[in-house]
Amino acid sequence: SISLAGHNTNATKEGGEPNHASNAGGSSVWWRWTAPAAGSVILDTRGSVYDTTLGVYTGSSVSALTLV
Repeated sequence: SISLAGHNTNATKEGGEPNHASNAGGSSVWWRWTAPAAGSVILDTRGSVYDTTLGVYTGSSVSALTLV
């Protein structure tokens, strides 16, 4: 089990970035992760001090993403 934490202070929206869950939003943080093996992963925004949207995509660039 691995746990990672991050912050989105000073985050912005990237050019060409999709609207996650049809929400235009104003800022985002991107993580790139490749699963080391088949299995499940749990992603959450627990502990955020404001409403968040979590989007999961496949693709090699922000302008060429496919929603999972």
